[in-house]
Amino acid sequence: MSERAKVWYSRAEKISSLSSLFFDYVEKRKLSFLDNSYKENDSLYNRLNSFEREIENIDTMMTKEFKTFIDSLSTGQDSKIKSKEISANISLLTNLQNRIAILENMMVAYCNNNVGSGSDSYYLRIPLINQNLNHLKINEELEVNVGIGYLSYPSTPSIHINGDSITVGKAGMYNYKLKISGKAGKYSVPIKIEYYDYNSKKVTITKTIEYEIDN
Repeated sequence: MSERAKVWYSRAEKISSLSSLFFDYVEKRKLSFLDNSYKENDSLYNRLNSFEREIENIDTMMTKEFKTFIDSLSTGQDSKIKSKEISANISLLTNLQNRIAILENMMVAYCNNNVGSGSDSYYLRIPLINQNLNHLKINEELEVNVGIGYLSYPSTPSIHINGDSITVGKAGMYNYKLKISGKAGKYSVPIKIEYYDYNSKKVTITKTIEYEIDN
């Protein structure tokens, strides 16, 4: 692997790691409203500011490129919980998660563009997967978004979610929606991503997301 590719791969990994940690934190906040364990002194605004600072410290030029989008995360309505109404809070937090996923996708793509081409390339894909909710009720909708962050040689992937073939949507993301039905309990949705690398070798990535139907 070239030195240039190592540098940008490391930055892409850092972006994905920070995004995943913050995404999980927001998911726990959503669950806290459902089980009445929400704490007023657990400041989403402070955690969001910390996430922004860490993202901005990864690379100066990348920060300049995405500064406006990064700043918009903490200046929007979803940066502060202003109401104790459960569905409104969960909606705000889900919107924030979606924006974090979009930022991650754009920044990983930026890393790819800085790797270069020819012999200086490194061919690696990073699956980007997020879901709107972990706990749902009957007739609510589970939404899954899948994308590919890559570090060179773009290749159109084949995406299957819950056995269904999914076509690409806006911003290069693959969107799947499932109307929830069935008994209370835990369920899983399989995801399969297939693509061909620069050697025409087929690569398959399998993931599983989980959700729970509440009583």
